[in-house]
Amino acid sequence: MTVPGLPPWDAHHSLWGMDEKYRQGYVSSKHMLAQSYHPRRICEIGVYSGIAAKCFLAASPSATYLGIDNLEAQSNQGLSLVEPAIQQLRDLGYAASLLVVDSQQLTDLPDPPYDFIHVDGNHAPAAAQHDVEMAWRALTPDGVLLVDDCHNMQVVVGVAAALDPITDLLDWIYIPEGVGTMVIKRAPRVR
Repeated sequence: MTVPGLPPWDAHHSLWGMDEKYRQGYVSSKHMLAQSYHPRRICEIGVYSGIAAKCFLAASPSATYLGIDNLEAQSNQGLSLVEPAIQQLRDLGYAASLLVVDSQQLTDLPDPPYDFIHVDGNHAPAAAQHDVEMAWRALTPDGVLLVDDCHNMQVVVGVAAALDPITDLLDWIYIPEGVGTMVIKRAPRVR
C-alpha cells in the first residue's frame, strides 16, 4: 500500500498527531476503508496533519474532499499543519478544499450530501455528539460515517448520544487498530 505524502514513520508526534504505536494501524485501516467503500464525496471534521485525508484519497483518487478544521490543535502546539496538508493534497492532484471554522459553530455541513464522512474533531462528549449528528444528516442513504478516537470514552459517550434517537437500523463495526474507529451506516432494508 502506497500513500503519497505521508511523513516518515519515525517522524515527530506533531507531524502525525498520534504516537508511533498507532501509525501503521491507522494508515492501513483508513486506506482499507476508503478502498472498500469507493467514496465520491468525502468530508472530514478535524484535518490536523491530513494523514486520514491522504489515506482516503490515495485509495479513492477521483473523490472530492472537504476538510473542516478550526486550526486550534495546531495552534495549541505552535505548528502549521492543516493548510500545508491541504496544499499537499492539491499538489498531489487531488480535488481538496478546506473550510476553516469551528464545527461546533455549524448547524449543517456545507454542500451535502457526502457518501463518506470522517469525524475526528473535538473529543468532548457534547462536541462529538454535535459533529456526529451533523454528519449523519449530511450522509447519503448508503453513506458511511467514520468516527475516530473511540479508544476515548468521552468520544464514545458523544457518539452514543447522537445515535440514540436514530430509528433507522444501523450496521456498525469497531476497528481497534490505530486510534479506534467506529464505522457506521444504515442497515439495508429487508423486504
